[in-house]
Amino acid sequence: LQVYTNAMQSLLPTPTKSHYVFNLRDFARVVQGIMLMRSSTVPAGPGGKTFVTQLWVHEILRVFYDRLIDEGDQSWMLKLIKKLTKESFSTDFNQLMHHCNPEHVEGGEFKNLEVADLRRLFFGGYMDPDKGGEDQPVREYELIKDVPQLITVMEDWLVDYNGMSKRPMN
Repeated sequence: LQVYTNAMQSLLPTPTKSHYVFNLRDFARVVQGIMLMRSSTVPAGPGGKTFVTQLWVHEILRVFYDRLIDEGDQSWMLKLIKKLTKESFSTDFNQLMHHCNPEHVEGGEFKNLEVADLRRLFFGGYMDPDKGGEDQPVREYELIKDVPQLITVMEDWLVDYNGMSKRPMN
């Protein structure tokens, strides 16, 4: 809710940013995204807190951050997320999101993550194409840490789509 109220106050629409209109639907979309996670898949204990906090960051980025077109606004949002992660979840943002840094070595220093690093943050239910069918187990909304594997899976999905579609994509 703090992200929503801060965005409403600080990211005002202008002629070049007319889409900077935030309402309670945006807050609801963050909550809906978090609710996609089945409680049975959330680890117990501190691992669960970390997991849900990462999911919260992901949803905030998708709902609010992805709309921002100005580098200054993007920087402002990232600072706000880092601040709220510390204040609301008592967690260091850079430590929480260390998997977004491809150079991170386990046990090493945590890099101060920037906008480009967060492009490696994905949650989704598409990594196991065998799930989700009529007689198949439900797809799990999960954190995706292996970006090269994600690219491979997406390319496979694209090949399948292009095989069935009259208008293939590339």
